Amino acid sequence: MRIFYTRSKLEKFCIESSGRLSFVPTMGALHDGHMKLVQSAKKEGFFVLVSIFINPKQFNNQDDLNKYPV
Repeated sequence: MRIFYTRSKLEKFCIESSGRLSFVPTMGALHDGHMKLVQSAKKEGFFVLVSIFINPKQFNNQDDLNKYPV
């Protein structure tokens, strides 16, 4: 597993993957559906990129954000 903290390092990895990249976006609460997407992509020979990003702007209620599983 690689963790990218900068855009430039992520872009370099994407270029090096030669188009064999699958992206699974998440909001932090990983579940079986995410894992099925990862497993399917790996089975097909793709590199798998998973984002774990919680965007506070997507919550109109601060209490919901505070309760969101991470």
